[in-house]
Amino acid sequence: MPHTSTVRAAGQSSPRTLSEYSRGARGLILAAEKLFGEHGIDNVSMRQIVSAAGQANHYAVQHHFGTKDALVDAIFTIRMAMMDNKRSEHLAALKTSGDITVPNIVSAIFMPLLEAFEEEERYLFANFTYQILHRNKLQTGSSLKADVPVYHDAAPAAAKLNNMLKARLPAMPEGVFTTRYRLAVETFLSGLNEHRRIRITGTNPYQTEERFWHEMTQIALGIFLTPYPPAP
Repeated sequence: MPHTSTVRAAGQSSPRTLSEYSRGARGLILAAEKLFGEHGIDNVSMRQIVSAAGQANHYAVQHHFGTKDALVDAIFTIRMAMMDNKRSEHLAALKTSGDITVPNIVSAIFMPLLEAFEEEERYLFANFTYQILHRNKLQTGSSLKADVPVYHDAAPAAAKLNNMLKARLPAMPEGVFTTRYRLAVETFLSGLNEHRRIRITGTNPYQTEERFWHEMTQIALGIFLTPYPPAP
């Protein structure tokens, strides 16, 4: 069977599921996600990704994705789409109940990260996403959103929940909301790695999984509910 490229045309969105890619592209996606999370996106070469995927063609990333940034976009799109299936369920439940409060919206945004992935996938996604958020943090003029791939097509439920949350915080300027959203995401992602640590050490002070994740969600919620503007 001839090798086929999965390079997307300009303006064409990436596939939403891993199964939509060829076997070779899937191997590159999984290898790259792990390497990016461990070493940082800009510290990993395309040849390293190819080697980790066990492929012989040194130009396999270019063949399947065109660029390394397109590979980053593919990984992020797949993971966001996986979470969006669960977020859609939470969004539907919110609309059915009519109890569309800030705490319930925050829970609907973050809890799907636990529900959509197997345990090891959670850690891979947490480390990979953390690297995306910090990729250009020290560059002059870097936008808070500049490094996060566009995902609205792959994750419409996430976009709707984000807009619902923003609408319930009308006194908060756009830039402040974006900053707090980023901080909440980073906090919850850090919670994933902290959860791994306490499981390995066997020193969970929360006694149950439910208590731990309830606290992580409450911490993320607190970031949004801190009064703005702050009291003098």
